[in-house]
Amino acid sequence: MIVTKLMGGLGNQMFQYAAGKSLAIKFNEPLFVDTSFLNLTETKNYTKRKLELEQLQLDIKLVDPNILASLNKSRVGKAFSRFFKNNELKVISESSRMFDSRFFNSGNNVYLNGFWQSELYFESCRNDLLKEFTPNYVLNSEATKILQNIQSENSISIHVRRGDYVTNLEAHQFHGLCSMNYYRTSIDFIKSKVENPMFYIFSDDLTWCRENFDAAENFTFVNVNSDYSSQDLFLMSYCKHNIIANSSYSWWSAWLNTHADKLVCTPANWFSSSNIKTDIYCKNWIKF
Repeated sequence: MIVTKLMGGLGNQMFQYAAGKSLAIKFNEPLFVDTSFLNLTETKNYTKRKLELEQLQLDIKLVDPNILASLNKSRVGKAFSRFFKNNELKVISESSRMFDSRFFNSGNNVYLNGFWQSELYFESCRNDLLKEFTPNYVLNSEATKILQNIQSENSISIHVRRGDYVTNLEAHQFHGLCSMNYYRTSIDFIKSKVENPMFYIFSDDLTWCRENFDAAENFTFVNVNSDYSSQDLFLMSYCKHNIIANSSYSWWSAWLNTHADKLVCTPANWFSSSNIKTDIYCKNWIKF
């Protein structure tokens, strides 16, 4: 069996599921998810989350809590630890944000502990993920109207991530924020490459966006009420091109974009410190 630990919001959960899916296919094993970390009490440096993968076309299997109880939790943080004799589950923890090829040598019966934010972990099963990472609900009438416009125009999504990147000190210090200079540079680049571009702005802080983006541009500020946190992600993925934030949420919108000639603009520094190395960038994405 393959067990993947879920941490963070929808985008992170999609990374963790995708990595587990890749191993499950490679070793012909069933995939289970561990949601116990999502149930932890919220603290000043931890934002409480819920299982959001249920919004996608997935057959989610929750791991038996009895199996988790037998894991030596003090060892979970150690990278590539040995087999545990009591349950034969091997804990695989990522040692950095860089891709580690040892991931594919882990064998079956493993517990994945990490974020796995690189398509190198799951690019082999892209077609499977494109089928599974689709909404299992019908877009509401507002979203359907936006989608029709997106599909009929040279649409470009712009994602502005603020939220806990602003309100949570630890998150702000670790992630940082994309500057307006980044967005202006990306918009100018797109305008130099795309005829009659129409920009769709998605954000958890549209008030800030309306105050900071030039109203004279061809901007649509997308404000669609929904019970589903994934709705904006999918609307962005249907755009022809994407300007993403340093956010796993908009990362997935660009990755799920299947337009062959898509342009994806991404911040050159994914984290506030340039010393943190990462393999999160996909081939042909443009860094600014």
